[in-house]
Amino acid sequence: MRVVAWIPEQDEGRDGVIIPKSALVWYMDQAFVYIKTAAEQFSRRTIDQYSATVGGYFVGSGLNAGEQLVVIGGQMLLSEELRGQIPDEDD
Repeated sequence: MRVVAWIPEQDEGRDGVIIPKSALVWYMDQAFVYIKTAAEQFSRRTIDQYSATVGGYFVGSGLNAGEQLVVIGGQMLLSEELRGQIPDEDD
């Protein structure tokens, strides 16, 4: 068996952010995060590429440093967002 691996050197810099594991929300095999856009408004954003780290996940693109990320309650936001897709049983 042959295994090929790419291991970055410790001093090699990469652009991106580290997010906590609790920030990722999964829906239909896709990873998402919620970003706070206004006082009581949030936007769901797809995370295409990430890598696991000791402190969470390293995300190289799609997020910017300084954005307010939802780390607790993201699954509840997804549930509320998708609530309208559930048909009413009374109809």
